Amino acid sequence: MKKLCLLILQYNSSDMTLKALESIKKYEGDRLNEYRIVIMDNASKNPRQEAITTLYPFVEYIQYEENLGFAKAHNRVWDSIEEKWTLLMNNDCVLLNNAIHKTMTQAEESRADFGTCALYNEDMTPQINYAPLLSPFRRIMWEMTGFNKYVWPRLKSRRKKSTVGFISGTFLLIKTELFKEAGKFDESYFMYTEDLDLMFRLDKMGARGCLFTQGRLIHSGGQSASRRWGNDEIARMRVRQCIETMKRHFPKWQVWLWLRLNIVALSVLSRLPMFKEGMPGAMAKAYRERGAPPKNPNREPGGRTKT
Repeated sequence: MKKLCLLILQYNSSDMTLKALESIKKYEGDRLNEYRIVIMDNASKNPRQEAITTLYPFVEYIQYEENLGFAKAHNRVWDSIEEKWTLLMNNDCVLLNNAIHKTMTQAEESRADFGTCALYNEDMTPQINYAPLLSPFRRIMWEMTGFNKYVWPRLKSRRKKSTVGFISGTFLLIKTELFKEAGKFDESYFMYTEDLDLMFRLDKMGARGCLFTQGRLIHSGGQSASRRWGNDEIARMRVRQCIETMKRHFPKWQVWLWLRLNIVALSVLSRLPMFKEGMPGAMAKAYRERGAPPKNPNREPGGRTKT
């Protein structure tokens, strides 16, 4: 039996998928017989299935007839997975070494239940896809003091292995049976924070997550979403989903306080020249509006009219 099942989801970004697969072939080529690699397409206009399966015959290709979103697209495959480990990797990731093998090996040696490797932006600055799992109040204190961006990541990145509570779905290695026991992704999430909701459930089960820094990759970030939606819509989705997740796992008063403090902090930041444009300004607006969805009730989270 193969050791690992790798799931890669694409939506109107097959060019990124081809780059990701090329890096896998380059750095993991001598271990491809140990991996099951599945490409899932969320009803792209030009999925380039033939190019992908011809150039990389070691992959399985699944074509969905509609855009299922992140959670549902992954859940549909999960019941067929028999490998011990499952790896979720965004299609805008490019390996810099044999990160898959290194991360899986370190996870097994350290007896971790889920883990990730070291991620970098395109300019090779560190990208943070991990964090402690915090209550709403502790979360806002963590973010407002800058500890999340400037202190904690530096402490963690200097170690080969560190325990973390949250790991995003960008590059998430997890024991297959554990994911199933946790109930898989909640399909009420279309996109964003389904991984946060999963982490809260894993935490309640006593699962242990780790950052392993020997594996390295570049993550471009938000390629599929940015090609379809603008900053305002992405910010509304993030805020709406995050508020819903916090309500599920914490008392109402904590969520209310976290929300109010976020509004104040982001409103101040959005007035600074460097933050007036782009995502910070969009996030500030979204928090003030509580991530209000489009007025048309027949529109899905991404703004497409349902048929």
